[in-house]
Amino acid sequence: FLNAEFIIVFMQKSFFIVVLLALFSCNDGDFEIPSFEFDTNVNRCGTYVLHRENSEKTESLILLLDPTDIVQEIGNRQIPITSENVFYRIFDDSVGTDYFCATVPPAQPVVIREWTAVAGNDNFIDIETTAIIHEDGVSIIGYRHTLVLYYLILESNNEKITHETYHFGSFDTSFEI
Repeated sequence: FLNAEFIIVFMQKSFFIVVLLALFSCNDGDFEIPSFEFDTNVNRCGTYVLHRENSEKTESLILLLDPTDIVQEIGNRQIPITSENVFYRIFDDSVGTDYFCATVPPAQPVVIREWTAVAGNDNFIDIETTAIIHEDGVSIIGYRHTLVLYYLILESNNEKITHETYHFGSFDTSFEI
């Protein structure tokens, strides 16, 4: 039979080895999970290229919409999320104001990492359109479009970023009365 002192020493050494193995087996690499902390402004090129940047302008969440997605009428529309309309990019330097509006994307800054959206049955962009009323209280002078992304899944290599509900933000379209 084993004595109690031997059992205690054996358990202490075993516990120490297990703790060391746990500490050295974890490696999260050099990459941190993005926080999705973007400026509140929704920037756009025309009506259909929407983007938000972080405060350093080195990260961007980008939506590419079709002309039929943004309508000048009150109501809600749901647009499916696809790998062609939602992107998250990390750049090696700050993005200038003309980067997203250029016909040919500039060579600088360089995209160092890109995630693309995953299509699915429940993944969609909800666009709520409300009227902007003139100060006369009667005339509609434009529309506010508020975008919320539901069940957003972004992939890059084998990494995924998910948001059940992501409030992208709002932007206005207006016209003269």
